[in-house]
Amino acid sequence: MDPRFRNAPLKKCAFMRIIKYAASIGKNLGFDRYEAETLCDQIQKYINEQKPFDLDIGFAKDNPVNW
Repeated sequence: MDPRFRNAPLKKCAFMRIIKYAASIGKNLGFDRYEAETLCDQIQKYINEQKPFDLDIGFAKDNPVNW
């Protein structure tokens, strides 16, 4: 999920599709129920711009970690 698209409105049912795909990928990777719920919680936090996903993208561009 690219931060540039964070403020773009989701079409009807798009969020549910994202969660289903993420859960499907997690299942294929062998996630247990706790890990799948954690992944869904992180997606929800990302969409709501909550910690740890509340950083300004300009910060990452100005101060790259791998310099």
